[in-house]
Amino acid sequence: MKRTRNVKLIDLVFILTVVLVFIGMDIVQGQVNTQGKPDKPPGKNKDPEITYVWKAVILDGESSMQGRKEQSYNGIGGIGSLYDGSEGNINITNVVKVVNPKNPTQVRSDFTLEIFYPLSAETLYQIDFVRDEIGNPDVYFDDIIFRDNWPPISQEFNPDLTYKYLGFPLWSSAVENPIEIGREAQEIFDFLCTDNGHPYGPGVEEDYYKVRLHFSSAWADSLEGGTYDNWPIGDIPDNRKPMGYGGEHGNLSIEGQNMARRHCDHGDFNVWNYHNIVGDQHYEGIVLMAGWPGYIVRLGVDIWKIVVDGKINIYEEYCECVTERANKNRPLRTWLTKVRPIYGTCEIHFEMLFIRTEQ
Repeated sequence: MKRTRNVKLIDLVFILTVVLVFIGMDIVQGQVNTQGKPDKPPGKNKDPEITYVWKAVILDGESSMQGRKEQSYNGIGGIGSLYDGSEGNINITNVVKVVNPKNPTQVRSDFTLEIFYPLSAETLYQIDFVRDEIGNPDVYFDDIIFRDNWPPISQEFNPDLTYKYLGFPLWSSAVENPIEIGREAQEIFDFLCTDNGHPYGPGVEEDYYKVRLHFSSAWADSLEGGTYDNWPIGDIPDNRKPMGYGGEHGNLSIEGQNMARRHCDHGDFNVWNYHNIVGDQHYEGIVLMAGWPGYIVRLGVDIWKIVVDGKINIYEEYCECVTERANKNRPLRTWLTKVRPIYGTCEIHFEMLFIRTEQ
């Protein structure tokens, strides 16, 4: 009996020894694997729970665009008018766009400031565009007239379609057959440089309820080069990221009311309810160049500077419901086509800051 107990005890000790040996091997292997992995690169181990509040500043100076000092800023980067993203009628977004995230070879950073005309007792924030009236070549927002061709729309399927200028502000001087009457791009600039400021909201039927300023860095071939949070700090030429194309909605947009009603199948669609002033592309001779001329640079850990300096195109834009056949084997369809009847080219010069703080 005693011998049997001793055998069982020896067997138990043997089994425990084998188990402990295997556990020890796993621990050692785990330590080797851990030691073989490098630390996370700087800036990649931030707390994912951190959120930011963004502010934008239109810097003072002899420039084409000026803030109205509803709030003021005096800090890194200069002095100017402050637009706080925590306000109900201010929207500031910062997005990194990546083409093919599995192999990112096209990466850019977008900075956007949107100012809405308030619907209640909120503060009215606005910006002014300034015409050169004092002979200073550094302050210039004016036009060289350029006419675009009408879109190639079939008169067979759209016999009643007539192009229009809708007027500035909306409806104020709308006409048909604009080429015969001789409307000019100057009207856009007269409206932009109005003393009323933008966004412009004298009444429901004439509102331009939002001004949108959108800036994109040119496409980079890596996350490091295209992500604003990875850029080197310091305003030196090597650190400046050239500006790129701003996308479908342009870099500057003064938007009319009822923007959501853009589909022809809506029974209440009305061409008069969609009217924009857009600024994005510019021309060098007859060659179309895209985007704001200028650059973006990182001034500090949480502050980026936008510098705009050069020519852009400004144009009137509205939509028409157009009937067309995509090809001879497909049925007719009706869809929206953008019409841009007035173009003007202008010099524009201004500087802005985008600043973030932890919430």
